[in-house]
Amino acid sequence: MKHNGFTIIELMIAVFISSLVIAGAFNIQTVFNQTSQQQEEISDMQNTLDGLKNYMRRTLKNSGAGMATNVEIRSCSGATEILPVINIHNRNNYPVWSDFADGGTDNDPDWIEFIHPTSVAVTSVYDWFSPTWAKVYSTVGFTAGDVVAVNVGAFSCIRRINYILNSNPSYLGWYSRGGAYCINPGDDSHPSCGISNNTYNPTQTVTITSLGEFPFQALRIDNTTYKRPILMHGIRTEQNGQSTYTWSPLAENVEDMQIAWHLDTSVPMDERGDIWINSRDPLPTENGRIRSIRISLVVRTFRDNSKIRSFRPAFEDRTAGTPDNYKRRTITFNISMPNRPITGGTL
Repeated sequence: MKHNGFTIIELMIAVFISSLVIAGAFNIQTVFNQTSQQQEEISDMQNTLDGLKNYMRRTLKNSGAGMATNVEIRSCSGATEILPVINIHNRNNYPVWSDFADGGTDNDPDWIEFIHPTSVAVTSVYDWFSPTWAKVYSTVGFTAGDVVAVNVGAFSCIRRINYILNSNPSYLGWYSRGGAYCINPGDDSHPSCGISNNTYNPTQTVTITSLGEFPFQALRIDNTTYKRPILMHGIRTEQNGQSTYTWSPLAENVEDMQIAWHLDTSVPMDERGDIWINSRDPLPTENGRIRSIRISLVVRTFRDNSKIRSFRPAFEDRTAGTPDNYKRRTITFNISMPNRPITGGTL
């Protein structure tokens, strides 16, 4: 007698075969998803490196152009800060912990402070300047609220414009002290530039450079959380009579930044770097002698993967890391710097 349908044994065989097919499909899908995710993370790492390279070249290449070796900032309270236009730190500490010892090995990322003008215009003193006004050849490119550098001798002294008169001749005014204009000193003086509460007729041309908004910036890696290193962008702001950085994330999963700098040792200085230094900060006598920098960046995947055994590579004076479960990408590039300080005029 013929029966329609399936026996129990046939159904069990069919279910078993189907389960094998479904399990195989799930495994294939899982492998596909993992491969796709890995490829996406690798693409993200490369995009991060390419973006940072372009950003750093664009931002750093004009740092310090048209300025003296050092910058003096004075606050309303009379506090004074002296800053180089470019400063490279071999230790990742903030506040800064300087390292002036040659040689040795590094155990953390490097970081850099720099002046990046958001707008650049240059004029010069036409006749005189005082604690409240400067009589200048032109005010083209200058705007109320701009931070400007008055270049005297080996220093650029910082003030903020609050009034412009486009008459003949033109005037820049900086007498307001308070609120947004608090970098104009309360006692009208800039000791490093030899400026006190007087009116001056310069004996040699004094230039004034517009730097746009407060142009003091920094790049530093926050690696306090091992699983989430972040490249931070800092902007100096004035608080409580002195300046300090306000930090914000620029790029995630940036594990290391190592910086070497090309020092001009020629006397007198020329257009070329002579030796590369990667294991210390620039000495105060070397400010203004950095001709180019070499930056090495290491980025890694957001997630660790137990199937991967990798380690952070060695760059410059920093040794390699210990094996872990992250994939990494690296990049190294050079940036020429216009760090040839001008000699400002005299009073």
